[in-house]
Amino acid sequence: MLLRLSNLICGLMITMGLVLQPSSASGGFVNIMAGYDLLVTDSASFDFDGIGPLLPIPFVGVPLGTFNFGAGSVNTGATDTIVHRSEPVTNLADGASQTIDIQMAALYLQTQNQINWGALAPGGNANEYVKTVNVQDLGSTMTITNSVANVVDPLLEYGTFDSIIKIKFQLQGVTSLVTTGFIEKTFTQTGADWSHIPGISVPLLINSVNSNLNGSNHLNDFFLSGLATHDAGDGTHVVGVPEPTSMFAIGLACMAAGGGFARRRRLQQAT
Repeated sequence: MLLRLSNLICGLMITMGLVLQPSSASGGFVNIMAGYDLLVTDSASFDFDGIGPLLPIPFVGVPLGTFNFGAGSVNTGATDTIVHRSEPVTNLADGASQTIDIQMAALYLQTQNQINWGALAPGGNANEYVKTVNVQDLGSTMTITNSVANVVDPLLEYGTFDSIIKIKFQLQGVTSLVTTGFIEKTFTQTGADWSHIPGISVPLLINSVNSNLNGSNHLNDFFLSGLATHDAGDGTHVVGVPEPTSMFAIGLACMAAGGGFARRRRLQQAT
């Protein structure tokens, strides 16, 4: 009888120990709503002949001006690239990763300088700008990783993400309108930083598009922190976020500084 009671007590103690012991995912779980990433091109290039003698041609982003996210066209400021995260991220533990489907919703690039388009596309002009047109997504994905840090405040969670963007597009002379056939490219990107809170440099915040996706604060939002470099071998596309101006920039700077202090304070308390 005493042996059975002893075994029962030991079993209960072991069970309590397993329940109460610290977990590797002791921090808050990350949830990110589906939404849009509004981006601007920092730099881009395309090598028309791959490893041939022609040098890569630099491209720049052209602001879209407006975009229809489903409820009519809205102002998108300096944004020239839009990525749609069509799936949410749910219950992502510290150090864990989750892969979601994304789509390149818009990409508007133009050569930085006029080029001899006629030499590359019969019928083109000797000196004209060339732009991207008819961009279509071919099945892109994003893998979002939660940091291993045990962040006490879920709003201050952060991490990294990788992207595989598969698209096809055409190039068109701005003046001649001479257009190439479709060009297929796969751009890969690894290790870019994300956070829930927009930093000092943020894209235009559009409610229910890229901001306040849970209806109250930025808890379920997703923002690029810094730059993300996408490489296709014979082409690169580096994106960031547009710089805010005037009092808006000052307000965001204060918010970012306060958020950074709060994050350090909470991390110190957690450790």
